[in-house]
Amino acid sequence: MFALITRTQEFRKLPSGIIYSRVLPDSCFTVEDAKENISTVSTLSGGGPALLMVDISMIKEVTSECRDLFCHPDTGKFQQAVGIIATTTRANLIASFFLGFNRPKFPLGVFHEESSALAWLRAIKNEHHGT
Repeated sequence: MFALITRTQEFRKLPSGIIYSRVLPDSCFTVEDAKENISTVSTLSGGGPALLMVDISMIKEVTSECRDLFCHPDTGKFQQAVGIIATTTRANLIASFFLGFNRPKFPLGVFHEESSALAWLRAIKNEHHGT
């Protein structure tokens, strides 16, 4: 299993097909970072919608333009569902903005443990694929 690394995130495709991403420590996300990360997800998913698990625990900041792009309806072409792992106060606050203000068109869940996010994404995968 290989990793793709952008300025702000490390990505790996798990054997289940779910894409796992970890935000690099103290990352400040701009709209350019969002574009790069969306492109990376598209590459890993083969251009189709992906189930994405993102650990944002080490995040420092996300601009409002970046949040808007991550939650834009066109981004839904590449993201079937996103499970956010937030284990710090700052990460939980940022995740709350995604849920409360940006309201993406795809399912978005916030979790405190990787296992919970993974179980939620697997359930979505099973709903759509009957496996």
